[in-house]
Amino acid sequence: MFAIVICIGSETTYAKAAKPGVLRFGEPDSVVIELRDQTSLHLAYNRVRLRLLEV
Repeated sequence: MFAIVICIGSETTYAKAAKPGVLRFGEPDSVVIELRDQTSLHLAYNRVRLRLLEV
């Protein structure tokens, strides 16, 4: 199992550039965490860690 974490700044860019690759190359049991409106890389990292504890 892989965890794929994406901090999304632009929904349009994400939909065009990142999401197709995630869907194409992600494994069926991959966990995808999409974070929006993050103001700090450190806070985003901590939020990811908390979400992964729930998996």
